[in-house]
Amino acid sequence: MKTNVAVSLVSCLCGCGEQFAPKSSEHRYYSDACRYRHRDRVDPSAIANNRARCARWATEHRNVEHAQPWLFGAPPFEAYLPGGGFSIEFADGQRFEQWQLSALHGMLTSLTGPHDVSVPMFSLAKWHTGCGWAAFLRDDDSAKKLAGTVHVVDLGGRQNAVQFGPLHRLKAPKVAKRGRRRLRIESVTPVCVRCTQTSGEQVMYTEPTTGNLLSTLTLMTPKRIGLLVDPATAKLELVERATHEARVHLAGRDGRLGDMHGWIGSVVVDANAVAHWLLEVAARIGFGGTTSFGFGRIRVTEL
Repeated sequence: MKTNVAVSLVSCLCGCGEQFAPKSSEHRYYSDACRYRHRDRVDPSAIANNRARCARWATEHRNVEHAQPWLFGAPPFEAYLPGGGFSIEFADGQRFEQWQLSALHGMLTSLTGPHDVSVPMFSLAKWHTGCGWAAFLRDDDSAKKLAGTVHVVDLGGRQNAVQFGPLHRLKAPKVAKRGRRRLRIESVTPVCVRCTQTSGEQVMYTEPTTGNLLSTLTLMTPKRIGLLVDPATAKLELVERATHEARVHLAGRDGRLGDMHGWIGSVVVDANAVAHWLLEVAARIGFGGTTSFGFGRIRVTEL
């Protein structure tokens, strides 16, 4: 007597449309060609290697001596940004305004450890629940360690219990199109960008320029996600500006970072895919050097 055994077919992971009967749980491709094709499309290392190989071929066979930065593609990256975020809620229901965030910053620093000012361990973002703010930690282990935990902390000279919500991973942006595009950058919280002069004095920009937008974007943002980006590959030009100066006095700082100067409003820029991708990252983790105090939250839209 024959026994009919049902065979479950699965679709090839590369998206070619072929179906097959998997031999094991690791069998996800119809053929080796499908596996390599999928790797070349999604693996950041494979994408970077293919781009470098194409650039060498163009130099050798087409006499291409100078690249065209406006046509560069967005940096290859994993599906998710490193680290993760979670909500912050105090037992007594305390909420914070922007000028009160020194206390929240100090509490998180005591739990995560000291950090470089230009590459902070965490950033704060406005949130609709809890204390009104959520934290994003750029380190995977630190984010996993704190998410979902409860701590008794000293806040403003009194004991309070703080609970961190479950961990949420942030998806990395996807910018497939190459070439010049026009974007609007809107501030959600004041954007504070500092520049250290040769004399050692720090200047706070109260209006955005092409230079400070681009330098902040290419020098600070990649460091926060562990990515190496050649600044020459990012192109950004300021087209129009509708901003004004913003000043926030942080309470309890004893003069250190007390008066924060920045800008609020919106700007329109022309950008290539590299700058667009970095702006989308900044929209997720913050833009500028004081994101651990809740500054530099931006929104990016394509026009």
